[in-house]
Amino acid sequence: MIYTVILILSLVGGIAEILLLPVSAYFYPLFFVVNYILLNLLFALFLIISSLMLKCEMPIEKENRFCRTVVSLGIDWLVDFFHVKCVIKNKEILPKDTTFVLVQNHRSVFDPLVTYSAFRKENIKISFLTKPEVFKIPSVKNLAGNCYFLPIKRDNAREAVKTILAASKYIKDYKINMGIYPEGTRNHGDELLEFKHGAFKMAQKGDCDILVTAVRNTDKVARNFLFKPTVVELSVIGIIDKSEVKESSTVKLAETAYDMIKKELERQ
Repeated sequence: MIYTVILILSLVGGIAEILLLPVSAYFYPLFFVVNYILLNLLFALFLIISSLMLKCEMPIEKENRFCRTVVSLGIDWLVDFFHVKCVIKNKEILPKDTTFVLVQNHRSVFDPLVTYSAFRKENIKISFLTKPEVFKIPSVKNLAGNCYFLPIKRDNAREAVKTILAASKYIKDYKINMGIYPEGTRNHGDELLEFKHGAFKMAQKGDCDILVTAVRNTDKVARNFLFKPTVVELSVIGIIDKSEVKESSTVKLAETAYDMIKKELERQ
């Protein structure tokens, strides 16, 4: 929405400038580009200033609604700015009344952004576990941290367990859906990386379902950006019911989710 508003204002502003200033209409493309750049910079500045007004000590007890709104606006803006169109397959499977842990293959930094934006449009609120480096950016920490996003140190088992338990509390006590990438890192190869079993402990402790999904083409977003839009396919594969989650080992759950995603990605 924000990106659409920026485009409209850039177009209208360019026309107004041509009408009000004693210059040729040939300057319109220049005015449009300048308006476009300035308005995007202004919105980015708004995000930064908003974050500087806040502080975050994780884990939090209550979500800051202002932060959730700003995060949603910011993510939607980024997705639109990079000309991404997300198509959800099997959206009828999406749970609307129960909490879940989302697991997904990991191809790009755009995976959680596109998924968050697509789910928001389906009125599904979700937060993610992400790498600690992202939270070293003060604006990200202050905004995302205040709406149940958490950094997870995958190379530190003790800290990772603490984060998993904190996320489980968010799910169980505050009814928040959480997303995690069990491969543990972005995968640039053709085969799925081995899934980390600890990722599935979050669903067990949170007493919730596991929503298994797969994404395609997010790794093409950055290189397509200047030339053409990228159509991302988000496949909702299936749900592992919380009763099965409770009865199964994390090893078994990891194998089940891995097989489901692998089969989907092999489909032409």
